[in-house]
Amino acid sequence: MPSMSDADVPTNIRITNIRGTQFTVSWKTPQQETGKIKYGENPDNENDWHISHDDRGEAIIDDIHHVTLRYLIPETIYYFDIVSGNTIDSQNGKHYFQKTSAILDVPNESCHAVGQVFIDNENKQPAYDSIIYITIHNNTPDHQVSSTESCLLFPEKDGYWAIELGNAVNLEHDSRYVFSCENSRALIEVESGSNGSAKIITPLIDNSIGNMPSLLLSNPLV
Repeated sequence: MPSMSDADVPTNIRITNIRGTQFTVSWKTPQQETGKIKYGENPDNENDWHISHDDRGEAIIDDIHHVTLRYLIPETIYYFDIVSGNTIDSQNGKHYFQKTSAILDVPNESCHAVGQVFIDNENKQPAYDSIIYITIHNNTPDHQVSSTESCLLFPEKDGYWAIELGNAVNLEHDSRYVFSCENSRALIEVESGSNGSAKIITPLIDNSIGNMPSLLLSNPLV
């Protein structure tokens, strides 16, 4: 597989949705191309590594990529390379890595955040194939933030994204993040590649009460 040129370098690489048996890797590329992750437990034996494709399907071609590695072993370090089109980013042979969390108890509280992202000022065109990232900011004196959760905005979801924030964990990934849905804020970030991006800090709202504020991409093409 060809080595990377500067034009192939993935940017905005993020690891989210860290669980005992999965985590998600997302990134952006300068061009529209396929994306996948090669991963395994042994960094010195890539022949035994596995492959996970984009959450939208193996054939998806885009400039944003969202790949979830599933059926992993809890509390285990996984090494991985990012494959974009025909090029591979292995961090110069050092590989990226992430440790899965322990298997945690079922969340005590639900906080189901739901919202929309648009590509036009009239809020008529949902920004499909965008990645939504949410990080919780609680109002306790230590002001600790949660690890980040993410999802894709699919056309099949009628223009809405949804993330269950009760699944959020602390930054050490060893316990549930402690927060109150009605007394916390969230940093919401949207990555939509060449279509633009968006960011807001806003109070959390469970969808039993209402939706999170709608966002407009900052530099849409249309």
